[in-house]
Amino acid sequence: MIFRVPPEKRAAQQRLQAAREDERGAAARATAIWRELAGAGDIEAAHTLGERFERGAGVIQNFTEATAWFTRAADGGLIRAQAKLGEIYFYGRGAPLSIQGAAAGAPRGALGKLFPDGGEVKQDYVRAAHYTLLAAQGGDTAAQVRRGYMCASGLGMAVDVAEAEHWFAAAAAS
Repeated sequence: MIFRVPPEKRAAQQRLQAAREDERGAAARATAIWRELAGAGDIEAAHTLGERFERGAGVIQNFTEATAWFTRAADGGLIRAQAKLGEIYFYGRGAPLSIQGAAAGAPRGALGKLFPDGGEVKQDYVRAAHYTLLAAQGGDTAAQVRRGYMCASGLGMAVDVAEAEHWFAAAAAS
């Protein structure tokens, strides 16, 4: 008789293993576990990978890769990822320190292969408005404040004072 571990239990075991690897200082091994989970459709793992690429934990810091993982998690309905993307696109993200000294435009050579787009995420108020709205609707207080500000200022959308008041009131109530 063959016994199989249920997928949710296996995922929980893998999360624990990833945490143990991090505690041991084996960030690259932990990242590999998170990547396996995310590849299987785990949106929490995709969010964790986004954080790891954003910080450079077990991987080379890469904001465009971080944004791609946050997008997978956000499109899967994870409110924290939606809020994070709203913030990323609201402010933009400069190139990691590892490539800031490269020539203008996309870097060449090995850095060019790692960062074909220059390693930055450009400010995009329209995308920021989209993801901020999703997170605000999901109850994220910071996203509600940001959405109110964007509505009042017309960033990524037309000025809408009534909607701005709605989101500021929602943030104040939470």
